[in-house]
Amino acid sequence: MPDDNEKPATKADVAVIKTDVTRMDQKIDRVAVALVNIRADLQRIEQSMATKKDVERILGAIDAFAKKSENNDKAVALHGHVLTEVQVGLKDHEGRIKTLESARP
Repeated sequence: MPDDNEKPATKADVAVIKTDVTRMDQKIDRVAVALVNIRADLQRIEQSMATKKDVERILGAIDAFAKKSENNDKAVALHGHVLTEVQVGLKDHEGRIKTLESARP
């Protein structure tokens, strides 16, 4: 008994193959469109994405700002103490000036 694979292809077989090839072409077209869209999305991401260098630069700026802030906090604490001493001295001078002014003839 002859095997079906050994028989010559019929017009119906060719039509089925054409239909299958057309479907495969359509699927390949959809895959190609999806690939183009993915590539465009990837380019947009690359353009808007922060690089490691960008992140390091931002962290460096934050560290510098934090150090300045710490120095300012220390300066405020020091100036607060100095201002208190100045106010005490000013009140002492005010008292001495009033005493001197009242002692004048």
